[in-house]
Amino acid sequence: MIGNSRTWIGLTRNGSGFAWIDGTVGENLFWYRGEPNNENDNEKCVEWMGGSWGHALNDMPCSASQTALCEKKL
Repeated sequence: MIGNSRTWIGLTRNGSGFAWIDGTVGENLFWYRGEPNNENDNEKCVEWMGGSWGHALNDMPCSASQTALCEKKL
């Protein structure tokens, strides 16, 4: 991977934890150091962050402008 990449992955905070947009509970998630932190009680969505250091998840405001990763069933 060249440079850094930040992509919304369809994982959102659902009260006590996180769930995918189809309702499946998010388990065994690899969070970036210090995350999820729900800064200002405003970080309900999750982004995948990747760079030369590797990759991890970060919670973020749902209003943030991000590239989105989607899946389509065939």
